Amino acid sequence: MATESKDTLTMTDDEIRRRQRSRNIAVALSVAALVVIVFVVSVVRIKAGIDASAGG
Repeated sequence: MATESKDTLTMTDDEIRRRQRSRNIAVALSVAALVVIVFVVSVVRIKAGIDASAGG
């Protein structure tokens, strides 16, 4: 029962590296998007604080 079936998917080293690279690019883009969102929110909140203190 421990025989290996011919249906198993075998990937070459190049295919593995290609998948890892695409996964790494996706993670990097996600992190970059998060950084941009945090930066924009911070700028908006700082600007709102400056406007509130100047008008108050």
